Amino acid sequence: MKKLFFVLLFICFLITGIFAQTLDFEYSNGFVGKETVFVNKSVIDEEVITVAWDLTGNGVYNNGWGDTVRFVYPAIGTYTVSLRITVRSLQSYVFTKEIQIVHELNANFSFTIVCIGGTTKFTNTSTSSDVIISTNWDFNSDGIFNDASGNSINYLFTTAGIHDVGLRIVTQSGLAKSIYRQVIVAELPIANFSADNTCVGAYTEFTNMSTTRVDDVVDFVWNFGDGSAWSNVSNPLHTYSSPGIYNVTLIVNSSFGCSNTITKNVSIKPIPEFSLEFSGSTEFTEGESVTVTAVGTFDQAIWSNGTIGNSINLTQGGAYTVEVSKNGCSSSQSFSIIVNDRIGIMNLITPNGDGYNDRWEIFHIEKRRPCAVNIYNRSGIEVFSDTDYINDWMGTFNGKPLPEGTYYYILKCDKDADVIKGAISIIR
Repeated sequence: MKKLFFVLLFICFLITGIFAQTLDFEYSNGFVGKETVFVNKSVIDEEVITVAWDLTGNGVYNNGWGDTVRFVYPAIGTYTVSLRITVRSLQSYVFTKEIQIVHELNANFSFTIVCIGGTTKFTNTSTSSDVIISTNWDFNSDGIFNDASGNSINYLFTTAGIHDVGLRIVTQSGLAKSIYRQVIVAELPIANFSADNTCVGAYTEFTNMSTTRVDDVVDFVWNFGDGSAWSNVSNPLHTYSSPGIYNVTLIVNSSFGCSNTITKNVSIKPIPEFSLEFSGSTEFTEGESVTVTAVGTFDQAIWSNGTIGNSINLTQGGAYTVEVSKNGCSSSQSFSIIVNDRIGIMNLITPNGDGYNDRWEIFHIEKRRPCAVNIYNRSGIEVFSDTDYINDWMGTFNGKPLPEGTYYYILKCDKDADVIKGAISIIR
């Protein structure tokens, strides 16, 4: 009875030990002619001594040792693979399952990027360990691979944009795989430009106005039509030396290599020519003036002091500029006027309140002050005196107008070495 108890206990131990184990393995890359990788995924409570593999189903565990093994199958088919795990107690556990080794098939193709109007070339680049017997294309994205067949296809798309193109590959063993890729048919860029400030000798500004829908305009070639060097600047400046009509050409290229060209006539206008005429010398004494006239064919003349018109009368010295314009083009000339100070003393006054010669003036007395003045009539009677004269005597004595006649003055300014004497006439 005691023996029977121990036998039953041992059997229970074995059964419990077996069912406590989890046996499994995984494999990847199950393609003929390629390494298939097997990985032990078993969970064993007891210490594992050996992990052996039978990868061909012949009952012999000699195809690999360890948790990870690799094996190349020479032919497709179903193979029985067994994993045997031996633990420290010399107990062995075996797990078996069938695997499928198939042909590998990678579907893919290459294509050229073209501009609208160009033919796209498609090339089958699919690979397989099996014989490929069917290569069919879907160019209109309807999911049906009946638009063309063959390894190399030339196809003309009628619209620009992004087209979904599909390829379906079938092998001799019946393996099939399809792939879709987005194929770009680039739009031609729209070339356009404008030109501003079209005057001889000035910088004519060319503005690129080219556009494209799918990509970007990346390259510009300008021919200005005057035999000068071409430009690759997006918005160039160019100077024309002669008036006339020039054929300006702009060639634009997109990032996909699509090109377009536009030619426009650009009219370069002459700048107005003119001369300056002076009514007198450009150097004169204050109180005098000179009239300057711009002579030529133009629309408008603007002087540097803001005066608009063909002529200007100048009484002040300084630097002046006049700019004339016609048809949006302009030219300018500069000149200088020199006005010298008046010197001397007035010998005649007409104090009638009209604002002209009402006061007796010592010209530029401000540069000679202080000046002492004494004025006498013909009888020697003093009618005016001032120790610091400021050009304010209007021919009066005690606030009353003096009669017409000749009067005499004595002038002594601190900055003059001599006393100056002279006569003043009053005319009313």
